Amino acid sequence: MISLGAGSRLVLVLLTLSLPIYLTVVFMLGPLLAQLAWEFDTSVAITGQLASATFLAWGVGAILTAPLSDSFGRRPVLLVALFLTAALVALSGIAWNYSSLLVFRVATALIASALPTTTMAAIIDLLPPESRSRGLAVVSSTIMLGLLLGVPAVSLVADTLGWRGPFFAIASGLVIIMVVVFFTVPKQTQGDTERSSSFFRHREAYVALSKRFDLWLVLIGNLVLRANSAVIVTYMAAFLIVSHALDEGQVALPLALVSLGLVIGSLAGGEVSRNRWGLLILAVTSIMAGLTGTFLFESTLNTWVSVGMGFSVGALTHLAMPTFLNIIARVSGEHRSSAMGLFAVTNQWGSLLGAAPGGLILAKGGYGPLGLLLLGMALAGSAICLVLWKRQN
Repeated sequence: MISLGAGSRLVLVLLTLSLPIYLTVVFMLGPLLAQLAWEFDTSVAITGQLASATFLAWGVGAILTAPLSDSFGRRPVLLVALFLTAALVALSGIAWNYSSLLVFRVATALIASALPTTTMAAIIDLLPPESRSRGLAVVSSTIMLGLLLGVPAVSLVADTLGWRGPFFAIASGLVIIMVVVFFTVPKQTQGDTERSSSFFRHREAYVALSKRFDLWLVLIGNLVLRANSAVIVTYMAAFLIVSHALDEGQVALPLALVSLGLVIGSLAGGEVSRNRWGLLILAVTSIMAGLTGTFLFESTLNTWVSVGMGFSVGALTHLAMPTFLNIIARVSGEHRSSAMGLFAVTNQWGSLLGAAPGGLILAKGGYGPLGLLLLGMALAGSAICLVLWKRQN
């Protein structure tokens, strides 16, 4: 591993702190849907498809870009991806109609998908082996700040500067990160030493992983449970604005609390993953999340009761994350990196699975039927947890 001397800790901190803004790039449209619908003279259901397109393109991009930093190096891929992403996010801020914004968001997702995977690879390269487990645990928790702080910040900026403001703010942040990467990330890391073979071994790894049934159960389970998270994150702001007469600034705190549920669920899931009955517990909590989501969107409740229920759906859904990651680590063997890449793809396509049907359901039946979508996904996730438990006992 390349030694960074006294500056290595600073580089790790800076790389880790860059991860939440990448997640914000993905989920930033949620608080903007109502404003975008007004700007482009359409409905929230239609503007919600911008989020769907983002999730789909990000998943495709993750597959295509995952091997790039192994082939060309971490630093060059980060710099190029940051420059292009910043430019495309800024272009989104000057979009003149729905179609132009759709094109810019798809292009942004295809390019930006290289950022979190390359950054994680660079962090792993720099972490000493004896500190890697603890370091990655901190990194995983930090990523969720994109939902906890980044998405509500988008809402606040939009309330002050309009829907274009968050795009320019995030583009500026990406430029700052690009400058930091240029001056701090070493020109070569340990992961760069195997450039000649890593890219071509990717296909071999995917073929091997395709034969591991438990892995695919986990990927499908993550897909459907991530869909539930996407419904809450994508449509909760618009639901509060439309059903509770809040404005973009007023939904910032409720969104932060809902996102906090995702963080707390992930942290609490660590204890569940160590319990021998963990998968059975997850089967039950998944159904609980679905029922709570159904009641949330079907009922007219006090604003803070609705926020509390959104918090609960996020927390109960994300309890499964550590267990799924532990199973992947156990069954993936020597292809762990590729398996984690597939897990990242299901994160995005699961978000698509929630956002796209959610928009269509919203257009046809309003917010009430969104709860039934949550319940259906929750039942599927529960069934997968039961199958996994039976296979392991």
